[in-house]
Amino acid sequence: MDADILHKGPGRRIIAVSGLAAPEKTAALSPYADIQMCGGDEQVNLSALLDYLGTLGIRTLMVEGGAAR
Repeated sequence: MDADILHKGPGRRIIAVSGLAAPEKTAALSPYADIQMCGGDEQVNLSALLDYLGTLGIRTLMVEGGAAR
């Protein structure tokens, strides 16, 4: 949990996950970010994520990519 994106600068961090996300990993990330389950069992449903962000009044975002499996 030492990734710079989790610690640098102010602001809310939201991590979108699919049903494949390991509960122990999402629990470990939860002190640093809001974990949002977004639809699919295997992939994040981007439409659902954008809808969720819209309910929070978020109209712009920064996207950080992770490692591919």
